[in-house]
Amino acid sequence: TLSAWLKTHPGVEVVSRDRSRAYASGITEGAASAAQVADRWHLMKNLREALEQFLKRVLPISGRRAPRSALPPVNHERTPGEYANGGRLRLLPHLLRCGSTSISKRAPPSRPPPPRAAAWMLLLPERVREEGRTVIERLCQLFPEVKVAQDLALDFNNMVRDRRAELLPTWLRAAVQSKLKEFVGFAR
Repeated sequence: TLSAWLKTHPGVEVVSRDRSRAYASGITEGAASAAQVADRWHLMKNLREALEQFLKRVLPISGRRAPRSALPPVNHERTPGEYANGGRLRLLPHLLRCGSTSISKRAPPSRPPPPRAAAWMLLLPERVREEGRTVIERLCQLFPEVKVAQDLALDFNNMVRDRRAELLPTWLRAAVQSKLKEFVGFAR
């Protein structure tokens, strides 16, 4: 369908798309000379997904517990809305429960946050309140690769936001040299 549409609209020079091979094929077939580019939204979506996949691989999964002192205690007297600034990080109360179905007032969380929520915390640390920052810091201490992944993600985010394309080759090298397979794949 895309190929057919492009053939009926000659003169298309640039097509913004996600990383889908089907769209790449349709664009190539329908407008072979058009440049195919990834837009900022898709780049950031793919970055978050790479970070989330990395966290799924690295963080202890449900059923396996981190060391008892793995994460800091949570102030349970706060209301859920008080834990986060910003709409997307309203997940923070859930993060601080660290995956459990209820908050125990007796014991600190013993599991890391779910990967999706942890990815948002790592990508937007400026929107996380002190309790969340403490969780992030502890994750980076327990799992040094998390700090490497966060640095790569933040550097990429800043590069895209600030439109600093000249930094891309350096970032690509750093991603590949990190040997974090999700970031190597994202870089490729």
